[in-house]
Amino acid sequence: MAELVAFCTSSLCVEFKDFSYDSSKELLALCEGDKVNVVAPAWEFYFIPLNLSAVDLEEVSDHKLGPEVSRLYAAFETSFVVKEEVVPGDPLRRTVIRKPDIYNAVRKVERMLTDKVKRGELRKEAGASDFMQVLNVAMAAVDTECGSFEKALQQDRKDPDRLFVLFQRVSLRRL
Repeated sequence: MAELVAFCTSSLCVEFKDFSYDSSKELLALCEGDKVNVVAPAWEFYFIPLNLSAVDLEEVSDHKLGPEVSRLYAAFETSFVVKEEVVPGDPLRRTVIRKPDIYNAVRKVERMLTDKVKRGELRKEAGASDFMQVLNVAMAAVDTECGSFEKALQQDRKDPDRLFVLFQRVSLRRL
Protein backbone atom coordinates (compact mmCIF):
# COMPACT_ATOMS: atom_id res chain seq x y z
CA MET A 1 0.00 0.00 0.00
CA ALA A 2 1.27 3.45 -0.86
CA GLU A 3 2.09 5.88 1.90
CA LEU A 4 1.53 9.56 1.33
CA VAL A 5 3.56 12.56 2.21
CA ALA A 6 1.34 15.60 1.52
CA PHE A 7 -0.95 17.22 -1.00
CA CYS A 8 -0.09 20.78 -1.97
CA THR A 9 -1.60 23.25 -4.38
CA SER A 10 -0.24 26.73 -4.88
CA SER A 11 -1.64 27.64 -1.49
CA LEU A 12 -2.95 24.66 0.42
CA CYS A 13 -1.16 21.67 1.92
CA VAL A 14 -3.06 18.64 3.19
CA GLU A 15 -1.44 15.52 4.59
CA PHE A 16 -2.80 12.06 3.77
CA LYS A 17 -1.70 8.50 4.27
CA ASP A 18 -2.02 7.20 0.70
CA PHE A 19 -1.20 9.84 -1.92
CA SER A 20 0.28 13.25 -2.63
CA TYR A 21 -0.27 15.84 -5.34
CA ASP A 22 2.20 18.24 -6.91
CA SER A 23 0.22 21.02 -8.60
CA SER A 24 3.25 22.52 -10.32
CA LYS A 25 3.64 19.37 -12.41
CA GLU A 26 -0.03 18.34 -12.33
CA LEU A 27 1.04 14.86 -11.33
CA LEU A 28 0.18 12.54 -8.49
CA ALA A 29 3.09 11.14 -6.50
CA LEU A 30 2.70 7.85 -4.68
CA CYS A 31 5.41 7.43 -2.08
CA GLU A 32 6.45 3.91 -1.06
CA GLY A 33 9.24 4.14 1.47
CA ASP A 34 12.12 5.90 -0.29
CA LYS A 35 10.69 5.24 -3.76
CA VAL A 36 8.39 7.79 -5.45
CA ASN A 37 6.11 6.74 -8.32
CA VAL A 38 4.63 9.52 -10.45
CA VAL A 39 1.22 8.93 -12.02
CA ALA A 40 -0.69 11.04 -14.58
CA PRO A 41 -4.00 12.69 -13.61
CA ALA A 42 -6.81 10.20 -13.12
CA TRP A 43 -9.49 11.89 -15.25
CA GLU A 44 -9.57 14.21 -18.24
CA PHE A 45 -12.59 16.39 -19.08
CA TYR A 46 -13.14 18.79 -21.95
CA PHE A 47 -14.68 22.18 -21.30
CA ILE A 48 -15.54 25.48 -22.91
CA PRO A 49 -14.35 28.45 -20.81
CA LEU A 50 -17.15 30.76 -19.67
CA ASN A 51 -17.16 34.50 -20.22
CA LEU A 52 -17.58 35.51 -16.57
CA SER A 53 -17.51 39.23 -17.30
CA ALA A 54 -20.87 38.81 -19.08
CA VAL A 55 -22.49 37.80 -15.78
CA ASP A 56 -23.79 40.88 -13.98
CA LEU A 57 -22.59 41.09 -10.37
CA GLU A 58 -25.90 42.60 -9.30
CA GLU A 59 -27.70 39.43 -10.40
CA VAL A 60 -25.53 37.07 -8.32
CA SER A 61 -25.15 36.84 -4.58
CA ASP A 62 -21.84 37.79 -2.97
CA HIS A 63 -19.43 35.01 -2.20
CA LYS A 64 -16.88 35.05 0.61
CA LEU A 65 -14.08 34.27 -1.86
CA GLY A 66 -14.70 37.18 -4.23
CA PRO A 67 -16.67 38.41 -7.26
CA GLU A 68 -15.16 35.99 -9.83
CA VAL A 69 -16.11 33.07 -7.62
CA SER A 70 -19.61 34.57 -7.27
CA ARG A 71 -20.05 34.63 -11.04
CA LEU A 72 -18.74 31.11 -11.59
CA TYR A 73 -20.75 29.78 -8.64
CA ALA A 74 -23.92 31.27 -10.14
CA ALA A 75 -23.18 29.46 -13.41
CA PHE A 76 -22.50 26.26 -11.43
CA GLU A 77 -25.85 26.55 -9.62
CA THR A 78 -27.67 27.19 -12.92
CA SER A 79 -26.06 24.11 -14.49
CA PHE A 80 -26.66 21.72 -11.61
CA VAL A 81 -29.98 22.84 -10.10
CA VAL A 82 -33.02 22.49 -12.34
CA LYS A 83 -36.55 23.44 -11.32
CA GLU A 84 -39.24 21.53 -13.18
CA GLU A 85 -43.01 21.31 -13.02
CA VAL A 86 -44.38 18.35 -11.09
CA VAL A 87 -47.46 18.22 -13.30
CA PRO A 88 -47.79 20.32 -16.48
CA GLY A 89 -49.94 23.38 -15.77
CA ASP A 90 -49.51 23.10 -12.00
CA PRO A 91 -47.58 26.00 -10.43
CA LEU A 92 -45.75 23.65 -8.04
CA ARG A 93 -42.14 23.02 -8.96
CA ARG A 94 -39.65 20.49 -7.73
CA THR A 95 -35.91 20.97 -7.57
CA VAL A 96 -33.77 18.38 -9.32
CA ILE A 97 -30.01 18.27 -8.81
CA ARG A 98 -28.05 16.95 -11.76
CA LYS A 99 -25.11 14.76 -10.72
CA PRO A 100 -25.71 15.04 -6.95
CA ASP A 101 -22.36 13.42 -6.04
CA ILE A 102 -20.45 16.18 -7.82
CA TYR A 103 -22.79 18.91 -6.53
CA ASN A 104 -22.47 17.80 -2.90
CA ALA A 105 -18.69 17.40 -3.19
CA VAL A 106 -18.36 20.97 -4.51
CA ARG A 107 -20.44 22.28 -1.60
CA LYS A 108 -18.26 20.44 0.94
CA VAL A 109 -15.04 21.69 -0.64
CA GLU A 110 -16.48 25.22 -0.66
CA ARG A 111 -17.20 25.03 3.07
CA MET A 112 -13.73 23.65 3.78
CA LEU A 113 -11.96 26.39 1.79
CA THR A 114 -14.07 29.24 3.22
CA ASP A 115 -13.46 27.92 6.73
CA LYS A 116 -9.70 27.81 6.10
CA VAL A 117 -9.81 31.39 4.78
CA LYS A 118 -11.86 32.51 7.79
CA ARG A 119 -9.41 30.87 10.24
CA GLY A 120 -6.45 32.45 8.45
CA GLU A 121 -4.93 29.15 7.30
CA LEU A 122 -5.33 30.16 3.66
CA ARG A 123 -5.16 33.50 1.83
CA LYS A 124 -8.42 34.61 0.23
CA GLU A 125 -6.86 34.83 -3.25
CA ALA A 126 -5.44 31.32 -2.98
CA GLY A 127 -8.74 29.94 -1.71
CA ALA A 128 -10.57 31.63 -4.58
CA SER A 129 -8.13 30.19 -7.12
CA ASP A 130 -8.46 26.67 -5.67
CA PHE A 131 -12.26 26.87 -5.55
CA MET A 132 -12.48 28.20 -9.11
CA GLN A 133 -10.52 25.13 -10.24
CA VAL A 134 -13.03 22.91 -8.42
CA LEU A 135 -15.94 24.79 -10.03
CA ASN A 136 -14.36 24.50 -13.50
CA VAL A 137 -13.98 20.74 -13.05
CA ALA A 138 -17.60 20.46 -11.90
CA MET A 139 -18.84 22.54 -14.85
CA ALA A 140 -16.89 20.31 -17.25
CA ALA A 141 -18.25 17.15 -15.62
CA VAL A 142 -21.92 18.15 -15.65
CA ASP A 143 -22.44 17.09 -19.28
CA THR A 144 -19.76 14.40 -19.37
CA GLU A 145 -20.08 10.70 -18.68
CA CYS A 146 -17.83 10.43 -15.64
CA GLY A 147 -19.04 7.47 -13.60
CA SER A 148 -15.65 6.60 -12.12
CA PHE A 149 -15.12 10.20 -10.96
CA GLU A 150 -18.57 10.28 -9.35
CA LYS A 151 -17.92 6.92 -7.70
CA ALA A 152 -14.62 8.21 -6.26
CA LEU A 153 -16.40 11.32 -4.93
CA GLN A 154 -19.10 9.12 -3.39
CA GLN A 155 -16.51 6.94 -1.64
CA ASP A 156 -14.76 9.96 -0.07
CA ARG A 157 -17.91 12.02 0.53
CA LYS A 158 -17.21 12.53 4.24
CA ASP A 159 -13.70 13.96 3.86
CA PRO A 160 -13.56 17.39 2.15
CA ASP A 161 -9.75 17.30 1.95
CA ARG A 162 -9.84 14.08 -0.05
CA LEU A 163 -12.66 15.47 -2.23
CA PHE A 164 -10.47 18.48 -2.96
CA VAL A 165 -7.62 16.19 -3.99
CA LEU A 166 -9.93 14.27 -6.33
CA PHE A 167 -10.94 17.52 -8.06
CA GLN A 168 -7.26 18.42 -8.41
CA ARG A 169 -6.55 15.08 -10.09
CA VAL A 170 -8.74 16.04 -13.05
CA SER A 171 -7.02 17.39 -16.13
CA LEU A 172 -9.08 19.98 -18.05
CA ARG A 173 -8.71 20.39 -21.80
CA ARG A 174 -10.14 23.43 -23.57
CA LEU A 175 -12.31 22.95 -26.61
